[in-house]
Amino acid sequence: MAIERITVRPGRALEGTVAVAGAKNSALKLMAATLLAEGSYRLRNMPRITDVESMADLLRAAGCAVGWNPQDPAALDIVVPAEIEPLAPYEIVEKFRASIIVLGPMLARCGEARVALPGGDDLGPRPIDMHVRGLSELGAELEVVHGNIVARAPNLLGARVLLEFPSVGATENLVMAAVMAKGTTVIDNAAREPEIADLCEMLNRMGASIAGAGSPTLVIEGTGGAEELHETDHTAIGDRVEAATYLAALGVAGGELTITGARRDHMALLAQKLGEMGMRVSADAEGIWAFSSGRLRSVDCSTLPYPGLATDYKPFLVTMLAVASGVGIVTENLFAGRFRYVDELRRMGADIRTDAHHAVVRGVEKLSGAPVKATDIRAGAALAVAGLGAEGTTVVSDAHHVARGYEDLAGKLASVGADIRAEYPFKRGVRPAGRVGSRRAAAWIGSAGFAGARFRAGGLRAGAGRPVGPAVGHGQQGDQHQQRPGHHQHLVPSALMGQNRHPAHAAEGRPARSRSRRRTQARPLCSRRRTQAGLLPCAKLLSGNGSAGRSRGRIRQD
Repeated sequence: MAIERITVRPGRALEGTVAVAGAKNSALKLMAATLLAEGSYRLRNMPRITDVESMADLLRAAGCAVGWNPQDPAALDIVVPAEIEPLAPYEIVEKFRASIIVLGPMLARCGEARVALPGGDDLGPRPIDMHVRGLSELGAELEVVHGNIVARAPNLLGARVLLEFPSVGATENLVMAAVMAKGTTVIDNAAREPEIADLCEMLNRMGASIAGAGSPTLVIEGTGGAEELHETDHTAIGDRVEAATYLAALGVAGGELTITGARRDHMALLAQKLGEMGMRVSADAEGIWAFSSGRLRSVDCSTLPYPGLATDYKPFLVTMLAVASGVGIVTENLFAGRFRYVDELRRMGADIRTDAHHAVVRGVEKLSGAPVKATDIRAGAALAVAGLGAEGTTVVSDAHHVARGYEDLAGKLASVGADIRAEYPFKRGVRPAGRVGSRRAAAWIGSAGFAGARFRAGGLRAGAGRPVGPAVGHGQQGDQHQQRPGHHQHLVPSALMGQNRHPAHAAEGRPARSRSRRRTQARPLCSRRRTQAGLLPCAKLLSGNGSAGRSRGRIRQD
């Protein structure tokens, strides 16, 4: 479920062990690669995040069966049929930018593809011209028609492709198309990210022949057809950006962490920069060990293609510099518009000036907690990290962005001592048969697993709710949500409400009754009396016999 907001308060230093999930930027490409050949695939160490669910929907639209393995919660099972539909519809593609990655395998497998232009984070323009130009050099014909990329290539032919920039997405699309082309394809100035090497490893296990993974030059010997490729199992690498998030949290809050599943050699330059800032980061048998004590020192840094500093690290570096001693300059060399979260940090008291691709960050002793808004995945996570070094409470809204790239970020940080909690929106449902005041309705409301629809005294206005069940952000399964003073939970979903109608009648289509008929109409579910907090706490619906005249939807106050 999408996160509505993340609430953070400053607390003690972080201490303990936290595990990273599989890399989002690898998982999505591994899923796309299954489109190349018929068969049953099992992908392990996959993150349970929104973008993976969106990619699963995209594969289902192509005719595949996708589901989580019941024995291994981090394993994704994919069954690819003999014939797939080479179509990526807009309603799925607009959710995430990585959806463009299905273009190459669909084109190679079917000789044609129709993929809607991608959506995703608001990071400024990221054109796909290198994807188009590279596939054209392999013999494809591409055009944009009514917001869709329409590609045709009855026979792809190997060629030498020179990328003007080491684009990760373009490299991945070209590699997946080239494995089924006739002849040899050489990609010069290819991206070198660990996620590229992970994809190439899986493709080689499927029967492809790719050399040079991790270097600027990739050599692919095409199979000339899908019959040479076959199903396989694969384990995704750990998420280096998630690991960077925990390192940033450690830098802001202080403490000692072991980050399992991460590899220091995948983030060597970041570890070097953090060392210059005063942290200690080293590899150990389980992953990465890190320690931070006292205020950090400012440094200058610039984003560059791998093995340089990834642009995804930059929001965390800016956040750390915002509370460091001195002045640091951060330069963005890859994407325009990726300083949009800076205004939110300024709301928290950060001293940051931006000029085109540069940000000058003058560190302050403490930030100030404030309501802020996530603009993308990493910005949302960085604002949550900033809250660890702020006085007071920080509330990050539009936190659904964070759920696109993190598997329970709040819960993992809370498990090592952070005072952080994710909150979920109220889930609307369909009213069951029976009166609201009946046992049947109360049982349905309880089984839905959600409580917290708010109603102001004297009215029937629905507000945000919280899930009942495992407390999010407390690092323990099975904990119930602890109600704060002045915060009241009610057991009536807003789906039961009708416009100006009594909730017991709205879903049945019965006309609204005048409020002047005091004793002849069923009472509202919440009393008009106000408590000091402005809301009357409701704990249980009284059981009734189903008649409005007797039960009247009354509630018992505990």
